[in-house]
Amino acid sequence: MSKAREFLEFWIQNSVHAAEQREVAGASQRHEELKARCIEMAGSEGLSLADLEAEVGDLYQHIEAALATANDEAVTHEVRGGR
Repeated sequence: MSKAREFLEFWIQNSVHAAEQREVAGASQRHEELKARCIEMAGSEGLSLADLEAEVGDLYQHIEAALATANDEAVTHEVRGGR
């Protein structure tokens, strides 16, 4: 697994949260804000936007999809009664 892919998987797991988790520090539903944070943190790891997009294509769309998945999973979890 590439360093960029590993970074993105870790970052999404720790930074992209469902809407109902707004009390989570740094939680956001704003794609632009999430993308900016991701790029900033990636830079501190020596990764560029080009490195990230070489792995996943358009970063904005990738984050948007991850956010939609997080929100869908939260709804599914709520419908099932938190099980």
